[in-house]
Amino acid sequence: MAQVATKVILGKSLADLGYESGLYPESKSIHVKAPVFSFSKLEDVDSYLGPEMKSTGEVMGSDHTFEKALLKAFAGAKMELPHVNRLITGKAADTKNTEKRINQICDYIGVTEEWYLEERNL
Repeated sequence: MAQVATKVILGKSLADLGYESGLYPESKSIHVKAPVFSFSKLEDVDSYLGPEMKSTGEVMGSDHTFEKALLKAFAGAKMELPHVNRLITGKAADTKNTEKRINQICDYIGVTEEWYLEERNL
């Protein structure tokens, strides 16, 4: 993208570069973004996750299925997954579709007590 932008800045049009009008066809790939935690780099940081999650970067896993993309994101973040099908999260899934997909690969989804109480205005 940077190469195309540079050529446009230098006076070429998108048509000159072989681009046509319209949208790019929708990809069949699934992309999952995951935080990278480097607690060894952040020695004085409490390991309890705050709103900013105290991550030191992010990775992305891509594949044709949600499950494989999720596993690739975990692998990219160097997160070793135990051989149990459980997921504990600080916040509920963003959509019912995401929750449904996670339920297909996990036996149990848990949320933190803080989120549970917040959702119920307690």
